[in-house]
Formats: sequence, C-alpha cells, structure tokens
Amino acid sequence: MPDPIEYLPQSTTAPQNPSQQSWLAKKDIGGLDFTIEFNDSVLSTKGWNNPRYSGSLMITQELNKFTEGDITYGKSIGVQRYSRNIYVGNAIVNLDDTNDPTLVPFPSSSYLTIASAITINSRNLDTEDFTFEGNDNDSKIGFYRSFFTDFPEGKDISIKLLDGTVPNFLEDKYNVFFNSGRLQQSLTVANNGDGGDIQFSNNGLVYTNAAAAGSTNLSADALTATFHSNISVNVFDSSSITTLGVLDSYIDNLTSSSISGNRFFLTAGTNSPFDFLTVRTDLLGLNRRAYYTYEIQRKHPTLARQLNFSKKFGFASGDASVGKIAANKFAYKISKLDDSIPSLLVALDAENQLPSGIGDAPFIIIPHNIHPFIKDNLLFFLSRAGLDIGNNNVPNKLNTKNQILT
Repeated sequence: MPDPIEYLPQSTTAPQNPSQQSWLAKKDIGGLDFTIEFNDSVLSTKGWNNPRYSGSLMITQELNKFTEGDITYGKSIGVQRYSRNIYVGNAIVNLDDTNDPTLVPFPSSSYLTIASAITINSRNLDTEDFTFEGNDNDSKIGFYRSFFTDFPEGKDISIKLLDGTVPNFLEDKYNVFFNSGRLQQSLTVANNGDGGDIQFSNNGLVYTNAAAAGSTNLSADALTATFHSNISVNVFDSSSITTLGVLDSYIDNLTSSSISGNRFFLTAGTNSPFDFLTVRTDLLGLNRRAYYTYEIQRKHPTLARQLNFSKKFGFASGDASVGKIAANKFAYKISKLDDSIPSLLVALDAENQLPSGIGDAPFIIIPHNIHPFIKDNLLFFLSRAGLDIGNNNVPNKLNTKNQILT
C-alpha cells in the first residue's frame, strides 16, 4: 500500500522559518532536519528544569503544615500524613491522688489509659481492644508502631468527654510527655542534705559516693533507700537496701541480662523523703526530660558507680544547671516500665480540671494529625462504631467538605 504521506498536498516553496511551516514533507530514514522549533523560554522554568536536571525535592519542617522556610509549591503543604484512628480511653489516673502507689507520682500530671481504638477507613469501621498479657510481643510491637506514630512525644492531643453533663475545665490541647506506658516505682534514694555525692556526669548519673567502701552505710552519706517491693520483687531479691554494697548489687542486677526485656528509668529529684524538681517549661511538651526522667541504658563499664542513660531518652548538658539542685541534695527514683496498658503521660491536673471525673460515658483521645474529614464527623463515626456517646446529638449526614483533600 502506498505511503499516505505521498498523497498529501505539497508546497513548491519552503517556508522562510519553521513557524510558517504548514506542510508535511516526507523524510528519508536517517535523514537530518534542521527546521525544528524549540521554545527556549522554558529553560528558565522550574517545571522544565526540575524533573530533568535540578530535581523536584521538597523540604518541609512539619507534616500537614506549611512553615516559613519550607521548599514547596508556593505555600502548599509539602507532605501530608493523617491518622484515621480515634482512641477510646477508660481512665484518667490523677498522679497527685492515685489509689495505685506503684506509679511514679509526677506532679500535676495524669496518665490517660487507652482501652480500644476505632480505625475509620473509606468503607468500614474497625474496632480493636488493647490489653497485652504475658509475652504477647508480636501484638504489642504492631500496636505500638501505630501508637507512636499517632502520639509522638512533644505533639499535641485533644481530649473529649462523651458525657456532656459532666462539668470540666479541660484545655484545648495537651502535650504528650511519655507514650510508652506507665512508670512504676522500684527504688527511691532520698537525701537529707548532708552528703551523698550524687551528681549528673556526662550522659548519666553517679548514683552514690564512687570512692566509699561497699560496707559503708547509706546513712553515712545522708542517704535513705526506700525499696518498693511490689515492683522490685522480680528485679532484686532483698527486703531493704542499707549499705552501698547492696545498692551496687541492686544496680548490677538492674542492668544485667537476667532481666533483659525490661526497661528502667531514673527521675532526678532532691531532699528527703523526695521532692520532684520544677518542671522545665523550656522542654514542656518535648519529652520526658521536662520531668528530669531518663532511660537507664547500662552501668558504666569502667567508671565507678555511674549509670549511663540512653541517647534517645537521655541527658543533655543543660539539665544539670537548670535542675537547681542544691549541693549534696541530689535524690532520685528508679522506675520500671509497664507497657501492658497503653497510656499517655500529660500535664493534666485532674483534681482541678476534672473535679467531677469523666462521667458515665468514655472519653476519646484525638491524635494531632487526625484526618480533617474524620474530625468534622467525630460523633457520626463514633455512633456508627457502637460507642456510647452520652447525650450528644448524632448528625443526620456526613460533612463532606474535607473528604478529599487537595
């Protein structure tokens, strides 16, 4: 069959420049054609240059938010990542007045304990209850991976009581100080202010007089140790700690492989029986350092009587000066992490902000990055999930304004 190009109308005179070309001439295979138009103004545009040469990297300081200094398209959000989980709480544990003496009583703070979560997908609702018993590590690891994403330390959360008849003075948002579980007291070393030689050192703590003999009584250094046996019975087999040598044995056992899998933390304080340090406002809502609480990593292999803190949850050089601990008045608490009940530590003064408790309905905890569509329709989804929403009115239809985000 003849090439159809041969039958196209042919001009007898070639145009003066390519923009005037209105005819299509047949070209030989391998032939050269220099009459090609190219708009060189595109060379200065990002749309042309970035995907070919410069790259299309965007830099953003925060998820779901534009911040001055971000490199994005105009002032649009560089990266969006939203949660579709709503968490249902069953208790707010006021640490200033708790019936559980095992918990470290952080001042003016509360644990929010979580019973279940509702995941809202585009087509269905999934509800999952959370309780971890024994060595159910697979379920625990899977849950906490999502939990840490939704509740990173330093980010904000919102708390909503579903019993609307209960008066409350809750704030609009709370910072997450600790998201790994609840800290249970194992040992308190108090200081009456006459000695002790306890001090921050490098990324850790000298926990008592480094040069004294093991037979030295704690009282000789003005120290007293309170052994919280309910928590420590599986950590150290002793009813009391009266000498530095027994304290050494406790620390050795704490950091040994015999209790691997457990995590221990140290909270700095002062005086006797024990006073917490003033909460650091410069770290408020950033991490547990606001409470001077650090994770114990190990006992230093060469330095006498020194604990090392983990780098992730450890010590910073400014902590020693900000602590304002008078000479020879350093004290500390050692606690064991209980992550069997998912909990969040927040600066919620339950006595004043929830004087009547949470009421007869549960409460919900809303992550900082909840999807706007879910946030706009909370009561609708909660009622569809079968949750008791108290005397709240359920909307007849969804608010679809933010269902599809641009």
